[in-house]
Amino acid sequence: MPAKIESKKALVDNPVLSEASEYERDHEDVRGKFHNYESPGNSLKFRYRKWKQDDIEEWEFNDGEIKSIPLMVAIHLRQSGKDKKYQHKLNSEGKQVQQEAIPFKRYSFEFLDFLPKEAYEHEESLVEVKRIG
Repeated sequence: MPAKIESKKALVDNPVLSEASEYERDHEDVRGKFHNYESPGNSLKFRYRKWKQDDIEEWEFNDGEIKSIPLMVAIHLRQSGKDKKYQHKLNSEGKQVQQEAIPFKRYSFEFLDFLPKEAYEHEESLVEVKRIG
């Protein structure tokens, strides 16, 4: 007699099963290219652990390098590589006030494989700022 197949809703509603599937998904390898916009040609080194049952691992990426890494590390690179640049200007009263922040990329990981939309769910739109003159 075949095993009873659980419904998708039951799998989603069961936190243990959904956490296990998320853990497996996070550890699947993806291929991509690392870009270091902050200091081109140099490397980036950091330590990362998402799940408490994993060990803290040290990662090193060289600018332009193509490598396979776990999905969770790739998503971390895409999220943490963004920053905002703040500028100040004088208001009508002569006081210094903070202007709107301009987002920019410090580094990124460009996926070379097809990925499910969950890999991009944390993406924010960035504005490219060019200097004129």
